[in-house]
Amino acid sequence: MKVFQHICLLFLLSLTTFFISCNTTATPVSVSDDATVKAMYFQSNDSSPNLSKGVFIVDHEKGLIYNPDSLPYKTRVDSAYAVFSFASTDGYLINDTFPETSYITSKSYNYSKPVKITNYASDKKSKKEYTIIVNVHKVETYLHVWKNPVSNITEDATDNQKAVLLNNKYFFFTGNGSTTRLYSSADASTWSPESTPAGLPAGATFRNMIVYNNQILLLHNGNELYTSKNALTWEKHLLIGDNNYDFLVLLFNFKNQYWSVAQNKTTKRLNIASSQDGITWSVQNALSTRFPVSDFAATTFTPRLGREKVIIVGGKDADGKKLNTRWSAENDPTTDSLHWVNLNNSSSKFDAVSGAAIAYYGSKLILIGGADTYDQLRDTSFQMRQSIDEGLTWAKPDTTQNKLPASFKYRTNSSLIHNKTNNTLYIIGGKSILMPFSDVWTVKANFYNFVDPSKY
Repeated sequence: MKVFQHICLLFLLSLTTFFISCNTTATPVSVSDDATVKAMYFQSNDSSPNLSKGVFIVDHEKGLIYNPDSLPYKTRVDSAYAVFSFASTDGYLINDTFPETSYITSKSYNYSKPVKITNYASDKKSKKEYTIIVNVHKVETYLHVWKNPVSNITEDATDNQKAVLLNNKYFFFTGNGSTTRLYSSADASTWSPESTPAGLPAGATFRNMIVYNNQILLLHNGNELYTSKNALTWEKHLLIGDNNYDFLVLLFNFKNQYWSVAQNKTTKRLNIASSQDGITWSVQNALSTRFPVSDFAATTFTPRLGREKVIIVGGKDADGKKLNTRWSAENDPTTDSLHWVNLNNSSSKFDAVSGAAIAYYGSKLILIGGADTYDQLRDTSFQMRQSIDEGLTWAKPDTTQNKLPASFKYRTNSSLIHNKTNNTLYIIGGKSILMPFSDVWTVKANFYNFVDPSKY
């Protein structure tokens, strides 16, 4: 009986297999004449960690495979394994020599020069050729290149000096209290003497100049403003505002307003003041007694993330005491005034400094020069510092990227100009403990020479 059941079961299985076989249609193998490369990338490589970060574009029309964003400086591409994606393939050749059948090259190739790939479509007839170009930066991306195009603008430079950029022209003011000399240059490399500026007051402090809206402004004697649109002819204005205050120093232009420090003539209390035109002033909220009124470094800047702000570093207070403060401010939209914060904190030591210069360059703040509490010019850790967190902490730059040249003399009171047209910093003049300078130094980060420097 059991034998009969087994026979029946085998019969049913055979019958089922027969019907399934009869109703199954064989799927033909499809072939294609499309030999295009769809994508390419490099495998990870311990000896070249940046290699796999490259993003490649396939240009079918030009027959090119390339990375528009160059790989970092010194990335090794001399022994790399490429991975491809094809529309279809029956195999491909690299440089017309070694045949490859996998989507991953079985051997490494040297991509420091153009490499040819020929892919054959699955129809075994059609083919498509591409040239692979791997772009690697020829220079170190973040290296700051220093140059010294001028050793001396003039032999007559004094401690009272200031360089400004006005309408794409550089001007260098220097004076001894009774005589003012002016020099100009189109490129900061070749300087010529100008006639004596007309209308400037005797004894003017040139460091109390700012440039905005195609004119130079100079505050003098507490209530006098001098303006010029060409650096040669000056117009005097008497400040209009609260007569109980002297206006000590111009700070900057921010949010289309000029800002200054005003001091009450009776109480000596410091206040911030603002003006739409630099002439009519409104005295606003009080400032800390530790707010600087001279020898500070100040700039406005817009960080990559966040709103435009200002920062004032070091300087001297109204009593002449040197400060280690770092005041940062943003506009308060509810009151149209500035909200000030002292960035001093116990975790980031910052010594008192006066006569430094500051600029926002290459997505960081750079502080040049300055004297310490004892009026000494200290080593490079003091003469050049940078902050990548908007002034909260400061450090000596990486010596492989942004170090001071050995021939750069330590100094205070230099003029630091960021020319945004050519993305170059200009350090002009200043003074040492013994003598004034009128030299010119330029600094430019390599990435500003790239096609799209905003990526760095």
